[in-house]
Amino acid sequence: PGYGLYDRALGVTYLNGLWEAINKDNKK
Repeated sequence: PGYGLYDRALGVTYLNGLWEAINKDNKK
């Protein structure tokens, strides 16, 4: 129990970092 939440949080953090990097590149 709780592994699903951990996996989801990890995925969200990874996607957020990736999305921020993409946005920074687009706003150059």
